[in-house]
Amino acid sequence: MKRWACARQICVADRRFAAPGGDRFWLIVFGSPFSPAVDELGFVRRFRTLLIMPRVSFSSSTPGCDRRHWLREDDIRVVLSRLPPDACARLRAVHFNDQSRGARTLGYVNMGHREIAICALPPRISLSRFLVRGQSPAAFGAQRGAQWPALAVRRFMLYDVFLHELSHLQLVNPRTNDPRRRFAMERLAQEFADSWRRALWAEHFQHPDPVHNSPSDECAGKIQPIA
Repeated sequence: MKRWACARQICVADRRFAAPGGDRFWLIVFGSPFSPAVDELGFVRRFRTLLIMPRVSFSSSTPGCDRRHWLREDDIRVVLSRLPPDACARLRAVHFNDQSRGARTLGYVNMGHREIAICALPPRISLSRFLVRGQSPAAFGAQRGAQWPALAVRRFMLYDVFLHELSHLQLVNPRTNDPRRRFAMERLAQEFADSWRRALWAEHFQHPDPVHNSPSDECAGKIQPIA
């Protein structure tokens, strides 16, 4: 009991505001990369995931033809555990479906802005056409003009597409009922994804799957790719 009380007290005392996605996104940070003092207390990070993170359900449908799901439930849960609770507060479900419409759609949110869908894609694909200004294939471990390695596809789907869709769940103006003004739209969503990806990849993350670190960590020999 004392340990839990101490964890709560530390989280509240160290509560700080950060705007990783621009001045429209003010998130309360608990033990995130923006709050290293809390990270030194390992039990605070564990309690954060156990007691504050919302319950998220997962579903998966079987893709047609040779399409495949590039992400798994475990991949999403690792990313959620690295984000502050307020960033994930509205998320209730993640669906892995086969609605890419000829590899034209990578992911989307439902009308209620509570659920995210990540679409199945072909086994060999280049995602260069989905990059926005300021991004390059090398940032995810791929080369322009060539098919992307599997690890690069997973990195992009997890640390760009998923973060982008998660941003669409963020309340920007809760006083309006117009979804276009109430929730983050494309520009703010991409700022959110880019900012959090830089923050999460700023320091090496101890995990056996190299998808959770930048390609530079892999080249530097800090991680060993899993089979």
